[in-house]
Amino acid sequence: MTVPEKVSKTGILCIALAEEQVMSLSLKAAVRKFHLHYPEITISIKRCDLHTIRASLLEGRYDIVNSIFLGERFFKDLSFSLLSEENGFFAIEKSFPANEDEILTAADCVQLFHDYPFILPVINNIPGSQHDALTMWFRNNGLMEQPVQVQYLENLSGISELVALGFGVAFVNATHDLSVDPNVKLLKTDLLERYDKGILYNPLSPNPILIQFLNFFEKELIKKEKLPVKW
Repeated sequence: MTVPEKVSKTGILCIALAEEQVMSLSLKAAVRKFHLHYPEITISIKRCDLHTIRASLLEGRYDIVNSIFLGERFFKDLSFSLLSEENGFFAIEKSFPANEDEILTAADCVQLFHDYPFILPVINNIPGSQHDALTMWFRNNGLMEQPVQVQYLENLSGISELVALGFGVAFVNATHDLSVDPNVKLLKTDLLERYDKGILYNPLSPNPILIQFLNFFEKELIKKEKLPVKW
């Protein structure tokens, strides 16, 4: 995605992490190197509510958001560059009696739904509809949908605490905040879709530092031969 740029020595680059996400390792490495090359450019790191990603980028409050990809309907008019494809996990309280190397079967997963409420964000779930992630999970795995107690959250920051306290389970990606929570374990299964995680930005942003950073980042990925196909 290389575009012509005028290299600036000063300016501001605002990077936001989607709520509940840990910064992608390749992005973290690039930000560190970029700062060493351009120490006079101010880099700020913030948290971004999933509901406000699109508006925040289009209005210029953030230059880049590191997030999983939720679909075109949420990120219209934005560009997305893929950094990694991550496995999906069930996040559950640490005391749950299962080995973290164990791979859950369909029967194991259904039993989890019987034993714990399931926690879902409202942003991409219309409760009880065909868009509901839980409904889709049953359908995608050829299983008959069963009654499950579901708790829908407007604010994703509540998921971590609820899971850690043993009040529910959740679908998460490998670099979700819960992946580094000592009170939580991530259970493997082959029955969850992979997550696309990358950077979102406004291709029409007037901030020249954004273009400068994107070109720098792309060169770093090429050097390491880790340039994803969707860059």
